Amino acid sequence: MKFKQFDIKFDNAQGVFNTGTSVTGTVLLSLDQPLKIKAIRIVFVGAAKAYWQRRRGKTNVSYRGDENYFYTTVKLFDPGSDSGRDHPAGNHAYPFSLQLADTLPSSFEGTRGYVRYSCKATIERPLAFDYNVKRAFTVIRHFDLNNFPSAQIPVSDQATGEVYGCCGEAGEVDIHLDLNKTGFVPGEPIMYTIAVNNRSSQTVNETHLILNQMTTYTGISNALFSNQNPKLHPKTRKIYLLYSRDCNFKPNSSKQIQKAIIVPSLPPTGLDGCNIIDIKYNIELRVICTHVISIVKDIVIGTIPFQDSSIRFTSGAQATPTAPVVPQPESKSTEGLPTYEEVLTPPPSYAECMYGRTTIMDNTDDNNTSGDVNWAPAYPYYNWAAFSPQTFGDQPPDTVNAEQSHEVDNDND
Repeated sequence: MKFKQFDIKFDNAQGVFNTGTSVTGTVLLSLDQPLKIKAIRIVFVGAAKAYWQRRRGKTNVSYRGDENYFYTTVKLFDPGSDSGRDHPAGNHAYPFSLQLADTLPSSFEGTRGYVRYSCKATIERPLAFDYNVKRAFTVIRHFDLNNFPSAQIPVSDQATGEVYGCCGEAGEVDIHLDLNKTGFVPGEPIMYTIAVNNRSSQTVNETHLILNQMTTYTGISNALFSNQNPKLHPKTRKIYLLYSRDCNFKPNSSKQIQKAIIVPSLPPTGLDGCNIIDIKYNIELRVICTHVISIVKDIVIGTIPFQDSSIRFTSGAQATPTAPVVPQPESKSTEGLPTYEEVLTPPPSYAECMYGRTTIMDNTDDNNTSGDVNWAPAYPYYNWAAFSPQTFGDQPPDTVNAEQSHEVDNDND
């Protein structure tokens, strides 16, 4: 093997670039001895795809949506001859740059589609197979929460459900949910209070707080007699912020759960710039007794946090001046919990999406393609817990990992 190294290195070590800026880096080539080469080129691809199947009778119907954002080839070494010429041995660096449009959508990897940006460097050789190295990079189209003042509004809602026993009605259960606001960024804590007033003779012992990521894919059927009208395919990923089967809301009692949970690394709401994939988020409280009593409230996930008051939390976590329907429990003191506090915004880093890595290999790649082909996009991440631990007092925020999530297929096409 004449190669000591053939690789792509981005100037941003994490391979994250904002829309409107340039993707810059270097193709590195190190040869033990001269190698005859026709050309060295790098191809940049930006595209979105949606794809799924549905069973129709005895056949599978495929749906597909495609958007192409760019396909750009840059020659880095060009001897100008089909027969090539000897490339000298030693260490070589070929810089590259690609200007990104302002209108591109953020990177996204889902189970039924993606918005993906990648580049592949190729050493083209005469009368021999080519060498390829491929890498993906993340593009961020910022969602600035400062442009959405309503995202600072706290969330407060309540619901009541009847509970049934073996001999008929057993009473009612009141539930109440407070969130400190409506808009968040990855790394920021969601401060929440769940209050339950069990006015029944049954024990309530299962309570879930769920962050739902609802992705809608758009595609067209490949069926022979399809009318070519776009179809929608919704998928929901459920991220369990609280998963408790032993909350022990005893008959005729009240109880409150007050915690903070860190927003994991996730793509921004909307996925602006992409017409075939849309993302929305909500918080769902589910209290399970003889049936499910639920509260569902929309939230937004951004990439730039509020600059005036990044974290707000009240003692007792009442989101509005109105007193909650569920009474304060006598057994849980709010003494020592943080009061309203303004903190500076911590500097952002980048964290890989919580759902893990996926392969970026496709039908244009072969066995001679190397590189970091198992990849996940990385999103801006603001580590409030490390930046301002005093904000959380004796109750550090919980974290979320991929094991706390699962996906639900909720399409009706």
